[in-house]
Amino acid sequence: MFVSRLSKNRMLTKGQREAVSDFLVALTAAMQPSMLLKLLRKLTVDVSRLSEYTTVALRLLTLHYERCAKYYGSTGGQGIYGASSDEEKRLTMMLFSNIFDSLSKMDYEPELFGKALPCLIAIGCALPPDYSLSKNYDDEFYGKENTQTTGADNPQYDPQPINTSSVALNNDLNTIVQKFSEHYHDAWA
Repeated sequence: MFVSRLSKNRMLTKGQREAVSDFLVALTAAMQPSMLLKLLRKLTVDVSRLSEYTTVALRLLTLHYERCAKYYGSTGGQGIYGASSDEEKRLTMMLFSNIFDSLSKMDYEPELFGKALPCLIAIGCALPPDYSLSKNYDDEFYGKENTQTTGADNPQYDPQPINTSSVALNNDLNTIVQKFSEHYHDAWA
């Protein structure tokens, strides 16, 4: 875990960060997937706010899920490793959701998106196609925001129809207004 924290250190140069990344990848490649559960929990929180300092985590996750896709995705598992537990599948889906949500809230940064998109693909390919994440009480612990929270980062659609009673609209204009409001609502949703 110390090395994982070291990889997020802002004082490291890019070369030093790559050396830490290489070490983590080599270390985790030699471990059974079930032994990485604690690391996956930490990374679930880390990737909820992507930055240039989370690229090590993205690389680690990409290579891990590419290597262990059968472990997470099939009921038979991956040879001697067996099959993943429900918690591992849930953490995997939460990782996917947190990375996706974090990317959707930020401006396009080519280097970061270039590392995050292969990670999303690897995680998505590792999960069984019929797996879905159900709401759980500890989602907030793993970095998932409550959907009821409002604010600039998480706007809620609150329909407030414009009062058009003082404006005389013929049937054609009224139809256009109705269609536009439906389209606007669909675009927002």
